Amino acid sequence: MNKENKKKKIIIVGGGFGGVYVAGGLRRLANCERAEIILISPQNYFLFTPLLHEVATGGLSPVSVAEPIREIFRKDKIKFYQSSVSLVDVEKQIVFANGQELSYDILVLTTGAETNFYDIPGAEKYGLPLKTLRDSVIIRSRIIDAFEKAALTSDENLRKELLTFVVVGGGATGVELAGEIAEFTFGTLAFYYRRTFCKNRDIRVVLLSGSDQILSAFPENMHYWAEKTLSKKGVEVMKQAKVKEVRETEVLLENSRTIKSWTVMWTAGVKSQLPVIKGGFEIDKSGRILTDEHLRAKGLSDVFILGDVAAFKEKTDDKPLPMFAQVAVRQSEVVVRNIESILKNQPLKKFMYREQGLLVSIGQWQAVGQIFGVGLQGRFAWWLWRTVYLFKFISWRKKLRIAFEWTINLFYPRDTTKIS
Repeated sequence: MNKENKKKKIIIVGGGFGGVYVAGGLRRLANCERAEIILISPQNYFLFTPLLHEVATGGLSPVSVAEPIREIFRKDKIKFYQSSVSLVDVEKQIVFANGQELSYDILVLTTGAETNFYDIPGAEKYGLPLKTLRDSVIIRSRIIDAFEKAALTSDENLRKELLTFVVVGGGATGVELAGEIAEFTFGTLAFYYRRTFCKNRDIRVVLLSGSDQILSAFPENMHYWAEKTLSKKGVEVMKQAKVKEVRETEVLLENSRTIKSWTVMWTAGVKSQLPVIKGGFEIDKSGRILTDEHLRAKGLSDVFILGDVAAFKEKTDDKPLPMFAQVAVRQSEVVVRNIESILKNQPLKKFMYREQGLLVSIGQWQAVGQIFGVGLQGRFAWWLWRTVYLFKFISWRKKLRIAFEWTINLFYPRDTTKIS
């Protein structure tokens, strides 16, 4: 068998939206043994990150937003390695994972992003990120702990500090988290602790945005609708509030203002998370890998880049596409198509991204968005947001589980179980 006809070895690094959707799109190549496909991820599950804010506030259970990768591909001949990739050598076409050298013919790199603390003093030490399943469980526990401590103190000032919850970051994650925290604290926990020292007037939810708007990357009408909805739910929105330092019991702003709080959540930004790379890649100033029009790493014909680590630009002076899950999903479709084209010696397809819609939930029954240029808000936007996300889950078991939990939540309060 000559080199052109031998079975190609495709390695996918990253088990997020990009990696799992590419593996799913290529499953037929593995099943008919036209390619050997290996998916590598440090976790054994695919995490539905857009719903982590609901886990953090008792709306969903942790297992509901995670799908085991081996279960997803249980009927397929896709190989899965639970491992972190320490080095990618594009010159030798080798990936190093758990001390093993794995050679490849085609590499798909989609390792996602991590929280960006921007070197702000105390932010990484005291700020609670929301990027992993563990992060969401920690936030829920910290909020419940704050109420438990406040319930036992007659010191009003201390109680107010304990029951002040600060969300740093006015993007989609920050807005969604702040809205959910307001409902969790004012709606659920305040009722359960009503016979303690805790009072509604002690609770404070603050959303800090460093710019002059929240949802600054979104259409203008969404700024106004989101801020209005948050205010109705009891969230204090502070704009042009840049954080100077985070301490154990307070947040210092650049305008010399101080907010006393024992619970600070950090959603102010993310940065690409890449393994050590040897040779070949061009990195832009944001730390993302520059790609060509086909989503290959610039200058490389056998390496595809997508998701949060890809700096795709339709024009040289454009900004890279935002780090959204829907971007990774759209990119995965083109990567699958182009890998199939390589195996068939056919021309590659250019990637073109057109925004179809944006939706941001703000607690139960409320969401804002824009679909094909049409602005939406309120209950219909919220129903549409939930419907879209529900069908992004891969297995029907998870879809049914999420739908069941959401239905139960319409009639019962949020879960206040503290998970250690």
